[in-house]
Parts: sequence; structure tokens; C-alpha cells
Amino acid sequence: MVKSYAVQRFPMATGFTNVYRPTRPLNGRRVFASPATPSPSSHSWCYEEEPCEYKPSHWLQLPHSKCGGERQSPVDIETRDTVTDERLGAFAFTKFDDKHAIKHVTNTGHSVKCVLKEDTVEVSGGGLGYVYSTLQFHFHWGSDKSDGSEHKVDSKRYPMEMHIVSKRKDLSLAEALTTPNGLAVLGFLIEVTLNAFD
Repeated sequence: MVKSYAVQRFPMATGFTNVYRPTRPLNGRRVFASPATPSPSSHSWCYEEEPCEYKPSHWLQLPHSKCGGERQSPVDIETRDTVTDERLGAFAFTKFDDKHAIKHVTNTGHSVKCVLKEDTVEVSGGGLGYVYSTLQFHFHWGSDKSDGSEHKVDSKRYPMEMHIVSKRKDLSLAEALTTPNGLAVLGFLIEVTLNAFD
């Protein structure tokens, strides 16, 4: 498996590999597809290959965890089972090109997280129903021997995945955390393509 230098930089610079969760069952949930659309300190937790008490299968035991139910991601999206929803339009990204929106970049001990300035970057549309203010984005990746996206599509895992985490603009963060649609996490699967110049 050949990976681009940009993707390889993440495990090289952080010393972390395979920072992604195992997929969870859909438990009867449906995945909808758009038509024609090609924290504060906490208990120690880790991914499968790291040494710690709270590996993914034990995350539900963490205080205030919501990992023991039937609504968790990541999942394996089977495209044959997706349901086309004509009402889902394109996402609208506001000020995502603002180079001054990043407040700081941090190594969380599990990933690389870019924290954004409050009320600077927004996302709406795509069936969200509200305008969301983007709080941060972070990455998941594998190693030089394995891909590391969290979600899979038709059982395929991708080299890397980016999550954009946003909260409803009309809610405080505390309110968003207790509201079913208070937070929105958009996942982007990153695939490496090689060209004649690589």
C-alpha cells in the first residue's frame, strides 16, 4: 500500500498510529444519501492498539459516556441500503476559507485537533435544519500498513478521515450537549490519489 507523504506526516509527527474506532452496527438505522452528490480532562481512553483500561469495547463504562446505545458512529455504510432523500441539498460552508479562523492546533494525545475561533466558521444546509457554528476539526488515520478512516463504505476503510464538529448557532455549548440535534459532526473520507508528479 502506497501512501502520500502528506498522510504519512500525521503518524510521523505525532507518533500515533491507528487512531480510529471500530465500526458499530446500524441497529436498524437508515443512511440517507443526497441525490447526485458524487474538552475538559477526562478518564484515560485509547484505541485498540494502545495500552490502557478503556479501549473501544469499554468506552461505555466511562463516566457520562453515550457509547453503549444504538446510535453511535462510526458505521459501515452499505451503499445498496442507502435511501435517496430528494430534500437533502448541498451543505453551505461559510468562511471555511478564512485563514485566520484557526485559534490553535493541538495534539490531543489521540489526534490532531484544530480549534476555531468562536462564531467565525459556519455550516448549514444538507438537511441539518439549523445553522451550525464550527468549533473544531480533527483527523483519524491508520499506519503505514493500514488505512485509518473511522467510517467504512461497502466495507472499505480509507487512509484518513476528517471530522468537522459544530454546534447549533442558536444554542450555548452546554445546551447543545443536551439537545439531540445540538451538535453536528461531518465526516470526510480522504483517499490518496497518485499522479505522475508523486
